Amino acid sequence: MMVRLVLALMMLSTAAFAMPTTQRFVLAAGANDGGADRVRLRYAVSDAGNFAAVMGQMGGVDPDNRVLLAEPDRAGFVDALHELGKRLEQVPPTVRSEVLVYYSGHADETGLLLAGERLTYRELRAQLDDIGADVRIAILDACASGA
Repeated sequence: MMVRLVLALMMLSTAAFAMPTTQRFVLAAGANDGGADRVRLRYAVSDAGNFAAVMGQMGGVDPDNRVLLAEPDRAGFVDALHELGKRLEQVPPTVRSEVLVYYSGHADETGLLLAGERLTYRELRAQLDDIGADVRIAILDACASGA
């Protein structure tokens, strides 16, 4: 009887270790096109791709949890954030969830410039606040993004 109890406890503890304790998600967006009044960037899209790849190779982000957007417009970027939020609803409450949003492209003092459309920093912050993750990090690789 004691042997069965020990074996059952060992199997349960092994199963517990097999379940992930943290699940990471990445939304990486690159926008070379900031609109007609902006010089077209050369590396924003490839920078976003490289960021997503590094997060997969070294950051523990599964391929299914990485989204790469190339030249999104405002609606496409916001839709991707909403979809990310839906995916996070599927994460069990016992698993820590972490979201990294990386943007490389044009910005000004008030927001991101996506194909000539503006997503204000306030709107971006509200979108991130709505995502039900334990940790939310935004990395903005853009001019004036720190303003």
